[in-house]
Amino acid sequence: MADKKDEKVVMPDENLFAVQESADVAENFDDIPKKSLKDKIVIYFRPEGTQREILRYKGNSVSQLLVFFGLACFIAGFSTIYGYITTVDFVTGLNILFGILILLFSFLCSQEMKNYKNAWNIVSFVLGGLVLLDMLYAIYTHNQVKADIRVLDDLRFTVVLVLYIIGAAAYVVAGIIGLIRTKALKEYLATQAYMEGDRV
Repeated sequence: MADKKDEKVVMPDENLFAVQESADVAENFDDIPKKSLKDKIVIYFRPEGTQREILRYKGNSVSQLLVFFGLACFIAGFSTIYGYITTVDFVTGLNILFGILILLFSFLCSQEMKNYKNAWNIVSFVLGGLVLLDMLYAIYTHNQVKADIRVLDDLRFTVVLVLYIIGAAAYVVAGIIGLIRTKALKEYLATQAYMEGDRV
């Protein structure tokens, strides 16, 4: 009887079980095939299943960021022009007004595209075209030959053209992504019951 009292009951180590369980979970995760970059891109442009459900709650931030990037390129080119030239005439006033409108509509467009408003995807294309159109003023200031004003030299003129082209391309790509993602969301919502807060 004394021997039995002195015996200690050895309890299983709970930490050991936890480590083993973690190892099993990690092994199961290793069995899940990892998506390649190509697969991720395909899923982004052609969302299926739960990816479409996620669109209900996740804004189109890629298009929004691309619009901001396009706007940044436009502002950089615009600033390059007006930080150097000394031309002040009627055409200059119109160009400044033109730039302000692009700025305002870009901010509005970025917010609406984030919420999958299809009409604003088209507006993004228009803004890209307007940025390219604004290159005419850069050409105007580059080609002026007057002794009393300072015009864009070849280097600055090239920089402005590159910035405007990149900016316009960003607007266009934002619009394309917006159209694709908005279409995917609309098709999905057409098969689902309406929920308060649905974006489209």
